[in-house]
Amino acid sequence: MVEDNIINQRIVCKQLSNAGHAVIVANHGGEALEEIKKCRFWAANEHTGQDLSIILMDLEMPVMDGLSCARKIRELEHSKSILTSFPIVAVTANARDDQIKAAVSAGMVGFLPIVVFFGGFFAYVDFLCRILSLSSRIVRRTCLSGS
Repeated sequence: MVEDNIINQRIVCKQLSNAGHAVIVANHGGEALEEIKKCRFWAANEHTGQDLSIILMDLEMPVMDGLSCARKIRELEHSKSILTSFPIVAVTANARDDQIKAAVSAGMVGFLPIVVFFGGFFAYVDFLCRILSLSSRIVRRTCLSGS
């Protein structure tokens, strides 16, 4: 999960953890890229890296916003630094048409308003993982430790 708001981080991580999902949290796009370098889909980590199934990403963050980060991830996939493509889902408080179009244009596969986490989010994640033939586990658990 890539989210700069600590309250949203804790709520979403708690919800995901309670549903049996593991989560890594990054505070902005730059941190997300550093976490991706630790995963098994990074070219140098195929045998030793952590698993990654899906990225849930806020759009508006300091340092590197979600759209810039998504574009960079897709560039890294194209250059084979990242060995496979994985879904990036925009998660934000705003769901305007222009933001949805910008998210898709940047390489995101879905768009969820943050309020969905209090409703049908888990069914959506499970559905997305099934149609993309992914594990419904979301990375490893490093969440809720206060960092």
